[in-house]
Amino acid sequence: GTLYLQDVFWKVHPARQDPLRREIMGPKLLEDWQRGLSWATLAQVREAGRLGGLTTSSFFCSGVGAYSRPHYDQNANLYLQVRGAKRWLIFAPEDASMLYPYPKGHPLDRKSRV
Repeated sequence: GTLYLQDVFWKVHPARQDPLRREIMGPKLLEDWQRGLSWATLAQVREAGRLGGLTTSSFFCSGVGAYSRPHYDQNANLYLQVRGAKRWLIFAPEDASMLYPYPKGHPLDRKSRV
C-alpha cells in the first residue's frame, strides 16, 4: 500500500501560547490558513454537530492506494476531502472486540491488529 503524509497544524496544549504550529507551515500554506479558514463557519458546524472546541487540526495528503490501519479516534472529527475520493469502513462500537484492538498502553493503542 501507499503511505501518506500527516502532520498536525493546530494543537491546543498548555505549553503553547499559540496553538497554530507556524514553524511547520510554508508561507503559502500559512497564508491560505489565515485567509481561507472561516472561524464563523467552523463555529456553526460545531454548534450544529454539538462538537467541542477545536483541539487538533491534522493534515493528510496521499496518492492513489493509500490506507490507514483500522483504528478509532478519541475525539469527534470533521473531515474535508479536497480532491479525489476516500472509502470509509465504519464499525459499530459494540463490534470493537472483533477488530482485535491492541491493549491499552501499547504503542499501537487505538489500532486494530486486523
